[in-house]
Amino acid sequence: DVYKRQGWDFDGSYADWYGGHELGHQYGRYHAEFCGAPDGRPYPYPDGRIGGPREAPQRYFGWDIERRQVYPWTWTDVMTYCAQQWISDFTYRGIRDRLIADGVAPAGAEVFAAAFPQATEHVAVFGRINLARNTATLETLYRLTDIPPGEPPTPGNDWALALLAADGNTLASYPFTPKEDTDAGEQAEPTASIIETVPWVPGTARVVVRYRGQTVAERVVSPNPPMVKLLEPNGGEVLGDLALVRWTASDPDGDPLTYALLYSTDNGATWQAVATELTGTQHTADLTALPGSDQARFRVVVSDGVNTATDRSDAPFKVARKAPQAIIIAPDEGAHFLPEQQVVLAGEGYDAEDGNLPDSGLHWHSDRDGDVGSGRHLSVVGLQDGWHRITLTVTDGDGNTTTATRAVFIGVPHYLPLWR
Repeated sequence: DVYKRQGWDFDGSYADWYGGHELGHQYGRYHAEFCGAPDGRPYPYPDGRIGGPREAPQRYFGWDIERRQVYPWTWTDVMTYCAQQWISDFTYRGIRDRLIADGVAPAGAEVFAAAFPQATEHVAVFGRINLARNTATLETLYRLTDIPPGEPPTPGNDWALALLAADGNTLASYPFTPKEDTDAGEQAEPTASIIETVPWVPGTARVVVRYRGQTVAERVVSPNPPMVKLLEPNGGEVLGDLALVRWTASDPDGDPLTYALLYSTDNGATWQAVATELTGTQHTADLTALPGSDQARFRVVVSDGVNTATDRSDAPFKVARKAPQAIIIAPDEGAHFLPEQQVVLAGEGYDAEDGNLPDSGLHWHSDRDGDVGSGRHLSVVGLQDGWHRITLTVTDGDGNTTTATRAVFIGVPHYLPLWR
């Protein structure tokens, strides 16, 4: 129960992280030698973490698709013996490479190595699959030239994306494995998602989904792309909590148009999605959920189903920087400790601009004993008997602070005698 006591694994089954650890061994992964794990191999990140330090570009985060929860880069890899485990990109890529090398779907694998480095235009394909009926539907597709090539699809024997010429000849075929839904509840039939980005081939007239060679969904490529113009905010504004983003668009072929709205904090060097599958020409963006910046821009992407056009703010605007979030993981509210017990203080500080805050940005205080230390994890002894209001104060790089509190009791419990 050591992991449960450290406040991160509460189900007590060990079937998740421990099962993942043993499966890693089955696919050729050695230990990452941290927290006592023996007989390992070199591991790229310090302390067994799932990502690099704050100043490094490899700052990866875990994402739990069932709980909709983010795990910070300070969590440790599943091949360590440490607490707070998730899978790093290093371990993920190693297992994925092993699966492909073992021949999960060797047919067509050489296409990816040859095609992806040379491709200058890609098509992002989204859709849904009914795994019981082996049917599919396609959602909005986007052709883009200014995105980095993503990972090739995980090959599979049954499903493929194909780009067809007007005469029906196959210009390119990309076998893929649907991403099966794991949080579908008690629905009668299993479903999966299509979320793939593959190289575009000039002359493509249809994008199709095939199941065992048979076309089950398709999207026709219209002759002409749409046009779009972002109207506001268009540069120089100082925005508050909400921003009305407006644009105008048209399509020579009269196709229905779908929009995606993106946001940048670095003058357009990188973008994050704000809203997708929009059908109107304006959207009220909630800026309280977005990082602040003096170099912010919006970008609108329009698709006629396949063909795409984009426009962005002509100049940057300002969005206020955000206060950090303070999160106390332990102790629990109302927890009781004996005088000789260690009180474990565990917390996190997250900031929209800075990400996860370092130990120096987290400070702990007791209303009875005063300052008790700084950091994400502390073990405190010698607190006075009685109730304490423990406060965690987090401070971001801009000097903004936020607090969270928990009440705990230090002392010997008193019991009433039992009367018969």
